[in-house]
Amino acid sequence: MQSKHGKDGLVVLTVAVDDIEERELVLSKLKERKIGLANLFLHEPPELWQKKLRFDASPCVYLFDRNGRWEMFSGEEETQKADAIARNMLKEKAP
Repeated sequence: MQSKHGKDGLVVLTVAVDDIEERELVLSKLKERKIGLANLFLHEPPELWQKKLRFDASPCVYLFDRNGRWEMFSGEEETQKADAIARNMLKEKAP
């Protein structure tokens, strides 16, 4: 999504919720896919982030528009819809 819409102002960062033991595997997959983004790792128990972030399936995508509105997409099928929503959000003017 970043490579497709970055020129239009989209900013993407990743947050991995995987176990710390899997950190190197996650990083290698991101590098393999040439995902040159801010890659963050959340070191909290699943019970905490599942409740706070309202998801328990991966991947999960949050899209925030220029006005602070947001939508969440969780799971493979849902995240595919995110691209179309991102295009529409990028068409809107900043306040």
